Amino acid sequence: MPTGTINGLLATLRSPDENERRQAIVELLESQDPQALPLLTQLASQDPSVEIRYYARRAVETLKKSLPAAPPPAGGEGRPLADLFASPAPADRFEGLKQALRTPTPEGTALVRQGLAREEVPQLKASFLIAMGRLGGPGDVPALAAGLAAEDARVRANAVEALGTVGGDEAVRRVIPLLQDPDNRVKANVITVLKGFGGASLLELLRRMAAEDEVWMRDSALYALSCFDSPHALALVARMAARDPLERLREKAGQYLRGLADKGNQVAAELLARVAAARAGTTPETPVSPPSPPPSRPPSPPSVAEPGPVAPPRPATVAPAPPGAEAPPLPVAILPRPAEVPEKTLPAPIPAAPAPVPPPSPAGVAPAGVEMPVATGAAGLGDEIQGLLASDDPGKRQLALLKVSQGATRDPADLPLLLAALRRESEGLLLASLITLLKDFRGDGVFEAVQPFLTHADDRVRANAAETLAAIDGPAASPHLLALLEDPNNRVRANTILALAADGILDPVGAVGTMCADPREVFRRSGLYVVSSLPRPGFLPLLQTLLEDTSPRVRGLAFDVVSDFAEAGIPGAAQIKSRVEDRIRMEKGRDRFFENSFDQLFSGLLQSMAAGGGPSRARPEASPLQERQALMRLGRKAEQAGLLPVALRDRLAALAKETQRLQALLGDRERQSPPQDPGIAGQAKEASERELLRQEIKRAEGRRDSILIEAGGQVLDGAARQTAEARNRLQPELQEAEASRVAGVPTGEFSVLPAADAAIPEIFDLTMRIYQKHVVAFSLVTGGIAFGSGLVLGGGILVVALAMAVHPALGALLILPLLPVALYGGVWAHALWKVTLTLMIQRFVAGQPAPLGETTREAAGLAGPLVWVMARKYLYLAGQGVAAFFIALPVAGFLVVNNGLYGVALVRLGMLVVMAVIFGSRFFPYWLVEPDFVLQGGRPDRDPFESALQVFRDNPGRIIMLYLFASVMMGLISGTTVELFVLLTFLPLGKVVVTVVAFFSEIFLMPLVYSNAVILRLMLARGASPGRHP
Repeated sequence: MPTGTINGLLATLRSPDENERRQAIVELLESQDPQALPLLTQLASQDPSVEIRYYARRAVETLKKSLPAAPPPAGGEGRPLADLFASPAPADRFEGLKQALRTPTPEGTALVRQGLAREEVPQLKASFLIAMGRLGGPGDVPALAAGLAAEDARVRANAVEALGTVGGDEAVRRVIPLLQDPDNRVKANVITVLKGFGGASLLELLRRMAAEDEVWMRDSALYALSCFDSPHALALVARMAARDPLERLREKAGQYLRGLADKGNQVAAELLARVAAARAGTTPETPVSPPSPPPSRPPSPPSVAEPGPVAPPRPATVAPAPPGAEAPPLPVAILPRPAEVPEKTLPAPIPAAPAPVPPPSPAGVAPAGVEMPVATGAAGLGDEIQGLLASDDPGKRQLALLKVSQGATRDPADLPLLLAALRRESEGLLLASLITLLKDFRGDGVFEAVQPFLTHADDRVRANAAETLAAIDGPAASPHLLALLEDPNNRVRANTILALAADGILDPVGAVGTMCADPREVFRRSGLYVVSSLPRPGFLPLLQTLLEDTSPRVRGLAFDVVSDFAEAGIPGAAQIKSRVEDRIRMEKGRDRFFENSFDQLFSGLLQSMAAGGGPSRARPEASPLQERQALMRLGRKAEQAGLLPVALRDRLAALAKETQRLQALLGDRERQSPPQDPGIAGQAKEASERELLRQEIKRAEGRRDSILIEAGGQVLDGAARQTAEARNRLQPELQEAEASRVAGVPTGEFSVLPAADAAIPEIFDLTMRIYQKHVVAFSLVTGGIAFGSGLVLGGGILVVALAMAVHPALGALLILPLLPVALYGGVWAHALWKVTLTLMIQRFVAGQPAPLGETTREAAGLAGPLVWVMARKYLYLAGQGVAAFFIALPVAGFLVVNNGLYGVALVRLGMLVVMAVIFGSRFFPYWLVEPDFVLQGGRPDRDPFESALQVFRDNPGRIIMLYLFASVMMGLISGTTVELFVLLTFLPLGKVVVTVVAFFSEIFLMPLVYSNAVILRLMLARGASPGRHP
């Protein structure tokens, strides 16, 4: 690559715009130039953005593989080790480091120790830390811990790894505070070091990381999970292999499971088979999975215990590579990296993981946690299973529980063996599974054996104990369960509510409402699980609140529950569903569009280079990521200017309150006095709990960005309707957002509009569905404007009549000024009606609310300019009518002369045909003038008449047929309404009633014909510009 290009990219790498730095990484990688390597290396360790560091590390790794290996420094082998460490050349010092590791000696260790203290090159210092961790001992902990405060993320990550290698209480204590480090690689290394101390809290943190939207967080979670000798960790890896939205990470998790299965791990082989079946969609089972916040739907009956421990081979031989990690320049065993996999089409969606603890279920249902195949097995535990249950190897005990859970029957003779296993078991996940297995037994001693576990330290154990006790003897369990209503864990509390509600001890509505008022998202999701398991009308107000939740996940789950309620016939659920279904579906489509888009593009480039084909991708001028950033900036600027829609302002305010409550929870936790001597395990657990709260706060901040992106999209779509002052304030951001729009955006995901070539009945059907859903709003607008206009007009007539009564001359004087005012007012009211309808339909089609007050105020700003457009239209049509009449007269005369025998009827028909053709040549095109003017925001540089004529030239038949079809259908509907009241004419004032009904029927059905014009204009505008809203 030419030096000038490198210098230009160097300037781009310093840009404050993350999108520009991200694009620079792609260009440097495509260059395959050795000069790019140090730039990418620096970016990988020092960029302030975690995302940029992650992709830079992946780029470094790929680029190193594609470049020839650099020759070792000349004469390095023969030089004394001390000279190499004292050399000013980094390459010499690195060579000395390699030699010291290759042949460890006390002299070499001392030189490494001295070199670590004075090394200033970040990349080399990171290597010194790894080496010192391998060669040093407890006395080197302070020197290694100094690297924890480095600005360079790689230095911090390697310092954590080195301290973990040294081991000991002091080393482990030093790394605990870095659990809150913002870098994903540092956090993953800390979790790996603490794996023997943090217990369930650390695994819960990893579970949350594995479900994050950011690719680098999920990648780091996968790496850390592979370092745990834990059944819970193995289950989480299986879940990622089946459900991660990115093919690369699914394959990476699958490779880890295959590595374990190839080494004889039967549990890994079982999990791998279920992952494959779930992804292929051939069976209803889901992969074994650890506890998670309950989903919106209750689990199906067959479920199984969560997997027991596995004894996997050492992670250093089979674990996935550290996310985006660059191969360290050391001859030490670092985890091998699987080859990059090409991005593929995502498999069919895997059903959401069932909640670990469903409501009390009948005997014969296996333990809660994850669905597994239910295979017919012999009654009773065989000798093999008994031996596995008594094994010291947790992996064998896990395998035994899997086999027990798959049995079709439960033999009472097995109870003593299971109770003995319960007393011996110390692994939390297996203990929880054993407790759930026991709910299928009603023997003596089961209740007493399980009851003490209600106060167990492990959340899963408490949750499953509550479920089991309720299944065995609900009334006896209730007094013990009441204390768990205040449990700090969401799953425990959800199971307790289900158990108490099943026995009629507790009204679940209030308890679930308390859960759903918690600022932590996991509590609201667990609350929704309870709601889905106990369908009743009392939950509908809560569901309406959750449909407006600040979290899109909660909104989506709430919509799923409302849909289930509607299918079950819960009164009021269908109406709620119909109001929000379009908006919720489009929100999900928007999120899916932006999710992981850059990672898929970047991984495709890496795969192409790994295959030896070089870069084969033409970079688009705009990308989803650029559009996302531009919309966020526009939304932020609109927020600062006070120009956001009311609904989004309210959501941002609610999110701010939620974030404040989360920060208060974290502050309270940090101010709590620690126990006298918490020990390392206690410190690790407390740090994990605090980090979980920090992750909640981080997710809330991420949701704020999502709302701003949505706001930016709405502001951009409605920019033409903004005032000139507002457009001027937002002009730079509007231009950037418009320029960054991607032509490939799947607009169909964002709109209920039919395709541009849809048939006439399909267009009318959509219009009717929108009208029926929002009939009250349309009627209020139409009736309100008609009533207001009639009131003003009636008042004017009354004033003139009174003046005439006083003196005719006075009345005549009043008529002269009032007549033009009345004409203007009438046209203005008609214009206000059309603008309001247009804005309402545009928002309803986009799945957005259209508050009448806000919409009417916005419409009033466009009604004035539209008055003069409509006046022009009426003048044009009047002139066209006069012209048609005079052109028709000669035709009529010709018919009279030549066909006089046919009489007047033929003359009239001939005149009507000629007049219809001439008048219709302008009437039908001008039908679209008002929708075009409003949708374009009344732009003065755009002639709506010319635009309408152009649209008519392209679609004459469809426009004429749609107008005639809509008019005929409206006449039929209106006529049917009147006919229903004809029978009342025999009553007193019956004719008056029918007349009034006919009048109001015409008024309230008026929006139908015009609404078809708006729908058609929206369709044609979208079809002319793929991916862009009109």
